[in-house]
Amino acid sequence: MTSAVTVSMLAEKVRGTTTGDGDITVRGVSCDSRRVGPGDLFCCVPGTRTDGHDHAVQAVEAGAVALLVERELDTEVPQILVPGVRVAMGAVASLVLGDPSQRLRLVGVTGTNGKTTTTYMIASIARAAGMPGCLSGTVETVIRESHEPVIHTTPEAPDTHALLARMADAGCDIAAMEVSSHALDQHRVGGVHFEVGAFTNLSQDHLDYHGTMERYLEAKQRLFDPSVSASAVVGVEDRGGVDTARVARDAGIPTTTFAEVPEDLRVVRSGAHLRVEVLESSITGTSLVLDDGDSRHEIRLAMGGRHNALNAACAAGCALALDVGWSEVVEGLESLDGVPGRLESVDAGQPFAVLVDYAHTPDAVRSVMSAVRAGMEAGGRLVVVLGCGGDRDREKRPLMGEAAGTYGDFVIVTSDNPRSEDPAVIIVEVLEGVEATGAKWAVHEDRREAISHALASVSSQADVVLIAGKGHEQGQQIGGEVLPFDDRVVAREELAALGFVHDGGFVP
Repeated sequence: MTSAVTVSMLAEKVRGTTTGDGDITVRGVSCDSRRVGPGDLFCCVPGTRTDGHDHAVQAVEAGAVALLVERELDTEVPQILVPGVRVAMGAVASLVLGDPSQRLRLVGVTGTNGKTTTTYMIASIARAAGMPGCLSGTVETVIRESHEPVIHTTPEAPDTHALLARMADAGCDIAAMEVSSHALDQHRVGGVHFEVGAFTNLSQDHLDYHGTMERYLEAKQRLFDPSVSASAVVGVEDRGGVDTARVARDAGIPTTTFAEVPEDLRVVRSGAHLRVEVLESSITGTSLVLDDGDSRHEIRLAMGGRHNALNAACAAGCALALDVGWSEVVEGLESLDGVPGRLESVDAGQPFAVLVDYAHTPDAVRSVMSAVRAGMEAGGRLVVVLGCGGDRDREKRPLMGEAAGTYGDFVIVTSDNPRSEDPAVIIVEVLEGVEATGAKWAVHEDRREAISHALASVSSQADVVLIAGKGHEQGQQIGGEVLPFDDRVVAREELAALGFVHDGGFVP
């Protein structure tokens, strides 16, 4: 649904200066000159590699009727001059598309780890409450029964609002969106109104972009402004969460906190604490209790690990903030079978467990491996395949290796998505952390060979193989190419090469 919006109306919205005919109607917004359609406003975004102002002529030729600019251009179409195009284009996109986020009960989930799982849990709770499940994130976009691949966790602002408009038009009520620190820093959710802003946790990641943990946290805390989020649900398991809860409360935002807390801490609704008690956890599931101070609810998740119990608490807190009842919360959490690439089981008939997980931060590796370790049979060995991405935070590489070596019995270090870096250099930096733990290790730069070695090294049905880092991804970024590679597919192929078949048999 679009509104009849003029150039002058858009200029007033963003306090810009108009040149040319302000009465022209704008019917769409784009910041990609290759995707401009007739009637669009083209946003000239300055970038590190290219400047949108240089593509304005191409956009006008494609049908753009107006431009959003930071400097006046020599063109006959009207222009809206603003100090920052990237800052302003979310607001104009929202106005042109009829403020789609206001037509949804939208939850924005930020944090280092757990964003994807939490959004899937929220969508499952919505379905349990009789609403279509809608979400947008790292793995896919889901609009009712439609599942679509994604390129960026959070797209550019015009695409974000267009996506929200599609959700609203499809009859979605509750929708969950992953909101990355990059998206907040780059104003990709500019003009979006969240009924609930959620914070899962904070640990080291993305320092290649943000520089320091302080700036990384500050970027995430932009979600907790009254102009952005009406309420907040915050995990207070770490200092970043404690500080975020303070920021939200100081801003006057009603805030619910959640944590696994001591028994003697009273949980009261006004204090907005949800207490998480993990009763039992295995590779295949977790039993937990959520206590809001007035009632206790036992839940059985089809996902292992304390970290997923905390994700469940976050999702529950968001649903409760949207006035969804506890019965629907419990049903939604228990009916979710799993999340793609998150401790996802690969079953080719082998008698031992093979798991694929997206863990790609030190804290995520620790959480996932400790969860797997806790659910293993006595005497079993935990074999992990691990790499780190290139052109990203280098400081976390030895920390990830250390985490893998601490919880694993045998660590096979390999290539992840090396991008423009030499994978051998990345491996050496990961190996530094592994060696510090004294764990047994091997190196295979070729990721398929690493997976093959891990599977072939299993000596007992109590052993577990964990392939970490890429999860749901279906490609490997090497140089400037993305080559087909899915850890789940490769694991099945290598299991078949070892003679395992899907009926549980073994072919010698």
